[in-house]
Amino acid sequence: MQVTLKPTPNNRYSVAGFIIKSAQMQDWLVELQKMEFSLSDIDVYALPGTVANKVWACLVIPKSTENTIGAGRHQRVLRVHRHLLIAEYSELWPQLATEELDELLKGKTSLMHPEIGLFELENPIDWLQFIHLNEADAHITIPEDSEFIPHKINAYVLEAPQPDKVLEDLMGPNNNKGEKLQDRPLNLLEKIRLGMYELFSRKEKRTEGGGKGTIQLPAWLQNIMPDFINKFFDKMEADHEDLLERNKKELDKLMEMLKNDPANALKYAIPLDESGLQRGSDDLHNGLFRLFELFPSLNLNAGAGGNGSGRSINLGAEFYRLREQYEQTAKNLIAAGDYKKAAFVYLKLLKDAKRAAQTLENGKEYAEAASVYLKYLKDKRKAAECYEKGKMLLQATELYVEMKDYMKAAELYKQMGKYDSANGCYESAADRYKHQKDYFSAASIYHDYLNLPEQGQGCLWHGWQHLHAPTKCLTKYFENIIENEVLEREVRNCHSELDDSEAKAEKQSTTGVSAEQRKDWLLQAMLHVLKKRDKLSATRDLAYKIIADKIIKHPELSEQLTVLDQQNTELKRDTMRYRLNVNEENKRRRNG
Repeated sequence: MQVTLKPTPNNRYSVAGFIIKSAQMQDWLVELQKMEFSLSDIDVYALPGTVANKVWACLVIPKSTENTIGAGRHQRVLRVHRHLLIAEYSELWPQLATEELDELLKGKTSLMHPEIGLFELENPIDWLQFIHLNEADAHITIPEDSEFIPHKINAYVLEAPQPDKVLEDLMGPNNNKGEKLQDRPLNLLEKIRLGMYELFSRKEKRTEGGGKGTIQLPAWLQNIMPDFINKFFDKMEADHEDLLERNKKELDKLMEMLKNDPANALKYAIPLDESGLQRGSDDLHNGLFRLFELFPSLNLNAGAGGNGSGRSINLGAEFYRLREQYEQTAKNLIAAGDYKKAAFVYLKLLKDAKRAAQTLENGKEYAEAASVYLKYLKDKRKAAECYEKGKMLLQATELYVEMKDYMKAAELYKQMGKYDSANGCYESAADRYKHQKDYFSAASIYHDYLNLPEQGQGCLWHGWQHLHAPTKCLTKYFENIIENEVLEREVRNCHSELDDSEAKAEKQSTTGVSAEQRKDWLLQAMLHVLKKRDKLSATRDLAYKIIADKIIKHPELSEQLTVLDQQNTELKRDTMRYRLNVNEENKRRRNG
């Protein structure tokens, strides 16, 4: 009988090894090194070719059957019998039983391959016969540690610069070095003249026939040369009006620039309520409005600069018109998507830090918004929220820790994959709750976040014993006990403890709460767990006993009997009739 290999589309047997097709032993070693195999963990057999005394390839088989082996790009071999290996995607033809293969192979392991036929695997290669290392000549080069490239990104975090740096760079530098606007400003003599006119204009208006205008000289001077004085007044008033018009044109020009070229106009704009820039003042030393660069660099961290007398400005009623224009300019900038310059208008010109921060936040300029919240509004929570929105989680976490919002800080640490830091925050949160005597919340952290159920149960029991939300703590304490037998034992222990207190006539505990009152709380906790669990017969019997002892003084407890037997409709009617009878009896007693 002739046995051959027949091609098959699928592999029916397990992989036993692979073949490296090369006649050179050096190639075998290179491939094995690339695949990170240790020679001590594998057996390698040289396979003959179809020409005498020629090597065709090598067969690699792991020494332990527990080791899985990856063949990479090489051809795999399959194990069809404990002593017979064949090439992948093939099968024996005809099929042979195990006894027939035992008889055929005589206990000798062999490889059957379509290119070389059947070959007996006698002895694996002894590498010590072929590999010789001279340690004196060996030179080992250890490469530097490479950059770690993750296969999966679980989270990413942005690092925010310091708030002062953010504000300094918010608008970027401006190359204009404070040149004055090309216009004809008032000179020193003109300023003095206008100041004198303003000084005299404070007086009352001239009497009828005294000329037009608002400037008033002393009466004795007018009586000396009335015609000359009237003509002189006319010239003075004309000069006054001209000076006022030129001064007004400066402000009008700023208004026009704010409408048409706000980015350039903001450099010349006036902070309305800044110290030294007074509104409506008629003081001679306040001078006049003059256009020059107050802000050579438009950033939110800079103060007003410039030169000359421009730091003190007499705006009078124009203050309100300028403020209205600033408001409109900010709205136009927001509509154009330039949130940073709009924030500059609010913060530096209108002195409204809150709207500046909100504008930056709405424009998703989160680092800048957080900086304004921190420096100008001292609002750490809003700053932390902005950092969180901008994925600057490190800065957000630091602020939450400063505010002792440990739960929020722990949540962000988990997002960053820093689980040890998150657990530390959870522990700090639990400690803070315990310091506030909120043992229920502390227990929730131990149970839900730290996986420390024993400490959580200890907090709940402490809350029950020391009367800090006792019913709530005891109910949760019972709920957390999974085994019914353990739960019923704990219920009995609580009840026995209260009975012992009553037996010793300790009507009031050191906390001022009687054992009777605590027994009412115990009953509430028992009824709560009985609603969710059916197989608590001992607890149900104990609840019946407590209700029976109290029902005469507290007939409203009869309603709780339906909780103990929810399917008993007759019991519901009986409890209703009982309450009605008790109420009638109480009425008769009150009526005498």
